Amino acid sequence: MNPLPGDILTNDPVTIAQSTEAPPEGVKPSPWILNPVLDYLFVAGGAAWLAVLANQLLLGNDLPFDKSDPRKIGLLTVIIVSQHLFFNAHNVATYFRLWGSEPDQQAFKFYRTKLLYAAVALYVLAIFMQQLIGVLVTVYLVTTFWHWAMQTFGIALIYCEKRGYTVSKFEKASFRALMTMLSLHAGVRFFTDETFSPYTLYGAAAPFWMAPSGSMAAQAVLQVSMVLLCISAFVFFIAIARKLFVDKRLLPAPIFVMLATIAALGLTKKPMNVLLWIYIPALYHGSQYMALNLSYSLRERGLVDPNSRTITKQLRDWPAINWFGKAVLVGCAIYVILPHVVSLVNLTGYDEALGLTLAVVNFHQFATDAAIWHLGNGRMRKNLVA
Repeated sequence: MNPLPGDILTNDPVTIAQSTEAPPEGVKPSPWILNPVLDYLFVAGGAAWLAVLANQLLLGNDLPFDKSDPRKIGLLTVIIVSQHLFFNAHNVATYFRLWGSEPDQQAFKFYRTKLLYAAVALYVLAIFMQQLIGVLVTVYLVTTFWHWAMQTFGIALIYCEKRGYTVSKFEKASFRALMTMLSLHAGVRFFTDETFSPYTLYGAAAPFWMAPSGSMAAQAVLQVSMVLLCISAFVFFIAIARKLFVDKRLLPAPIFVMLATIAALGLTKKPMNVLLWIYIPALYHGSQYMALNLSYSLRERGLVDPNSRTITKQLRDWPAINWFGKAVLVGCAIYVILPHVVSLVNLTGYDEALGLTLAVVNFHQFATDAAIWHLGNGRMRKNLVA
């Protein structure tokens, strides 16, 4: 099956969850990726919801981008800091895998050579053909929801495996269908309702490509996508309800928070939807990916006791701090220094360079993630669900 854009952890996530290598006898997998508090905050989406709540309490639906307003400075700081700590750095976490252990370097050679060269070529081409920037920005803004939804799906299955919540083929299929239909509806809404269309990314203009809002064609397509989403949600609800009443097993609690977070991003209306798009990229998707990769890296290097239920202690040690710090610094080089260099030599404006950088870097990550989390070998399973 060919990878779909952003199908992170899951071109067949079942392969990860049902790999042949089992944990050592008598050792139960940790139920957490990091620990309970950090998982609910930075994997399930709690931090994003707290930020939205703070925004509502302090500013209502206003956006915190006015530096002259003291009430907005704190929230603006949260946005900027989380962008650098999590969202910018999460791309770098992928590169750590590509240039990581010797087996990873060999397995993913295509993605760190030919595919990377293609991404660089696309970046250079767009600089000299600047009409492409808006197109690339629009494609990124539309496909990124799919990427985030599929990451939610994959990490949810990891939680299931960690907690011994056996998922049948039908349950997996219904879960995947739900995330697919949610992504489809979010994409259709971008293109059929101009008020939801992503029109800019850091100042880089994104064109609107479909029927005007309110037209019969637009409304028909939007309604069809909603009907498909409702059907998939009903089937998934039946699947997990049957599991609860027949097998006496409830879906792991963090998954409910994750589903609420990604569903709110795809279904809410403005102005709440705008606030979610401000806080969720860094404080849900980016932080989620950083948590998973940091856990994987520490376990791969044998720095976590297999009997430990959390990795709280290891997060205070130098290997974790070093890994996280390097990811943040390289992320700053990519998203701060590179766009400034491009703009300083007058190749394009800073806003356009930043939007282009974000789009192209993430295109490369979408394809790469579908590969690096797709291999269902025992080594990967051991580090993901330990």
